[in-house]
Amino acid sequence: MSPKRRTPNIQRRISNERVEVGGQPTVTVHEGGSIVLTPLRPTIAPKTAAAAAKRLIKKNSALFKRLS
Repeated sequence: MSPKRRTPNIQRRISNERVEVGGQPTVTVHEGGSIVLTPLRPTIAPKTAAAAAKRLIKKNSALFKRLS
């Protein structure tokens, strides 16, 4: 008798890897045959990041003065 093979529930495995169904993952296939799914994280534009940093620095200027 050959042993029964169980096929894993792909949605359960995907959710364990924090890749959402319908999301955009990066798929990497290694030489040994392993497949790695990495979720793409949203990023912000450099100008938006600079504006947010300036706003936070201005908002917390008293704190930064005490720490320096």
